[in-house]
Formats: sequence, structure tokens, C-alpha cells
Amino acid sequence: MSVTDETSHASMAPLNVSASQSINDMVVTAREYKVARLASQPEFVVGEIFWKRFHLDDAAKTNLGDFKGIVVRWFDLPGTGRRWLALFDDGENTELSFDQVVHHVLDQYVTDVGLPDVDQVKSVDRVAAADVAATTDHGAEPEPGELEDAYIRVEHEVLDITVRRPILFLAEHVKLNRAGTYTLPEKMTFFRACDNMGIPQRLRRLYYRWLGKNYGPSCQTRRQLTAMGALGARFCNPWEGGSKPMIQKSMVVPLPEGASWLQWMGQHRRDGFAARYAGETAQMADRAECDAAAVAYAAHHWQRDHHGGNIPFYDLNIDNVGDAPSVRELELAHGRACRQQADEERRYGDAVRAFAVTGSAWQVALGGIITELNLDKYVGVDGIVGHPKNYAEAMSRPDAKKWKEAFDKEWGCIEAREVLSKLSKAHAATRPAGDGREGAAR
Repeated sequence: MSVTDETSHASMAPLNVSASQSINDMVVTAREYKVARLASQPEFVVGEIFWKRFHLDDAAKTNLGDFKGIVVRWFDLPGTGRRWLALFDDGENTELSFDQVVHHVLDQYVTDVGLPDVDQVKSVDRVAAADVAATTDHGAEPEPGELEDAYIRVEHEVLDITVRRPILFLAEHVKLNRAGTYTLPEKMTFFRACDNMGIPQRLRRLYYRWLGKNYGPSCQTRRQLTAMGALGARFCNPWEGGSKPMIQKSMVVPLPEGASWLQWMGQHRRDGFAARYAGETAQMADRAECDAAAVAYAAHHWQRDHHGGNIPFYDLNIDNVGDAPSVRELELAHGRACRQQADEERRYGDAVRAFAVTGSAWQVALGGIITELNLDKYVGVDGIVGHPKNYAEAMSRPDAKKWKEAFDKEWGCIEAREVLSKLSKAHAATRPAGDGREGAAR
């Protein structure tokens, strides 16, 4: 695709050659050579680093500073021309036209195209973004409800687990709820991060929506998050295909816990029960339809056999699924399904209540060995005693003896049933036979 629309500007003006001057006598400058190469080889600038100045879209055109960018790819945009995609160090990206690439990448200007020469600034004279960060409003104000505690329960009428939450995970709320977080040790995908956090596959979509809009493609810029004291990470939707949705190293992700996560889990289970009940109802309706056809089929054959074939009858169910169950049997099947659903809901409620211990009850159970002052270290804002997140934390609690007894009992069962087996150093360094990989030990 040609770029005649883009190359008709002053930056690509043809060289002036007099009638008496031969082509061999022409002097082509380094800049003219680069511009001509850019027109014929658009990949020429991919990987090039440049600087660009950004402003707020307000009357004063407030300066946000100069940001470092890199050209990552080029593409042809139908009806518009050729474009180059640039990625900046704050996570933002923008499309550059031919003139902008010449201006910012080749000529190394940080100011916009079209400004008078006296107002143009080279990259060597740039102003770093950090120099204006303290006095500049970097983003839009938070919307109503975004600054509410992300860990608290909401009214059942407004709970919707099918869409992403319009919520921000503020650092102060994470600290107040003593909630756990996971810091990515390296650049990785969303699914691998879920593996490291122990989130099963069936709950990953729910967890993605629970994180809210600041974890994913709609995340605000790092400048905006820092200004609001919020957590967030920008990456592609993991289920929308395309390139791998990578999360950058050192990003902090909240662990799925707190009252809001329990509420989402409860609604998720209820929705599952409702879907299963609807499926069972549809199956019973299909069975009743087949049974009615079977009755008509049997009646047809009775009529045919008793009238000697003189009366024309038509088969309504050529598969003949069998005799129909009685209405009583249908009612019994429906009752069994309802009782099973009620039993599952009751068992789930019992499990939740079994693990919920208030601070006062815990203090009594420990025999008063813990004071009110130290009690606050283990009790959340909902008044429920939190569980230890690892072995070291369990051994540092006042009820460490109970946790040690539970650990010894569980580990004793594992050893008694020979769940694990010991390997020698030689076996530990050897791949199992038949693993499908080249060079595997046999």
C-alpha cells in the first residue's frame, strides 16, 4: 500500500534538481535518506526509542511531562493511511502518523507537530514526567462507589457477579482488612498467577470479575493509580484470544478473601444450583414428552393389531422409548431433586458457620491467655478470627498447640496411607520413562 496521502507533506517534498544538474550530482542528506527509507520500509523504525510530551485535555493544556516510548509495530489503516503503534513507559499506547514518526522518531522532537520552530523542543531538552508529577492532576476523578472498601459485602439487590466490579483496591483498605496480596516475581500470564495463588480453574472467571476494572484492559494508568493510592495491573482479557495476556513483574494482586469474596462465592453456588435445577426440570419435561409419544405409539399398534390393518394409523414415535412412568413417579423424582438441593445448601451453610469464630468466643476458648489489645491482631473488621496463611504464622499464634496437633494428625494420616514415597537423589534427577519428551530416561 502506498503512502501518497502521508508523504505529500514538506517532510517528503521532492528534491529540487535544475535542468543542468544530473542525478549523480545530487546531494542527499542523512535525514532525507531516512525519510525515504521510512516511506518504503515502514518496519525501519520498529524498536526505535523516542520521547513525546503529553498534555491534559483542558483549557490550560496542563503539561504532564515527557514520556519515553518505543515503536512496537506498524500497520495500514484503510481510509486513513499507514500508522505506527508506540508503547510508553507508563503502560499507555498511541498511534503515530507518518508525519509524527518523522517528527518524534527521526527528528527527535518531544513537542507536537505543527508548532512554530521557536516552540519546538528536542529530546535532549525534555522535561521528565517526574518533574511535573507533584503539581499535575494526572487523571480523572474516581467515580462514585469506586473508593468503597472492596472487601465488604454489598446489598443482595445490587450484587451482580456476571460483570466486573466498579471498585478500586485501595492500599489502605488492604491494610485495614489485613488482606493478603501476591506480588508477581516475574512477568507471567493471568492463568499462571492463578496457579501460584491456588485458584482453581472453575473460579478464575469469577475471580477476574471480582478484581474489578483496574485489573485488565480497562486499568487506569500507573500515574492515576499512584495518585489515588490504588492497586491495579493492565493486561488483556485472558479469554479473548490474541497474544498472551502478560502481567508485568512486581505487580501486586489481591488474594481472593474477605467478606465480599465469600458473598461472591455464595452467589456463585446459588446460581449453580439454579442452573442445575433448570436442567433437571428440562430433562423431566423431555422425558414426559417421550413418554406421551410412547403411549400414543402403543395405542396405535393396539388399534392396528385389533382392526386387522384396515384403519390407517401413523406412527408418532418410531423409536418406541418404552412405557411411560406414572404421574406419581414424576412427582417423586422432582421431590428427590428438591431435597438434594436443600441438603447441599444446608451442608454449605453448616461449613461456613463451622469455620466462623468470633474474637470473644476465641478468647474464652483459650482460657483468657490473650488480652484485648493482642486480640485485635487476629480479628478482622467483621469480628471473626482470621486463619493463618502459612505454618510459621500458625506457630506464632496463641492457639499454636491446636494447629500443631491438627498438623501432626493430618501428616500422620498421609504417612499411614503412604500417599507420598521417598526418592533417592538418583531417581529425583531422572525423568520418568515414557513422558513423551526426547532424551527421557528409560
